Amino acid sequence: MQWILQDIPLGRNIQTVRMAKNMTQMEVEQLQLMGSMIPRSTLANIEARRRNIKASDL
Repeated sequence: MQWILQDIPLGRNIQTVRMAKNMTQMEVEQLQLMGSMIPRSTLANIEARRRNIKASDL
């Protein structure tokens, strides 16, 4: 998989916003009730740059 340079800091940005809102990954996962379908494990991998985020996840 080829990484697009602009997408590299996206996981870090997600983590920064989550932490600024004083939310845990579990609390973000609970947003599934409002339509977000990203499991906590996927969010953790995106934040750690181990997984690229899909456009459909946004």
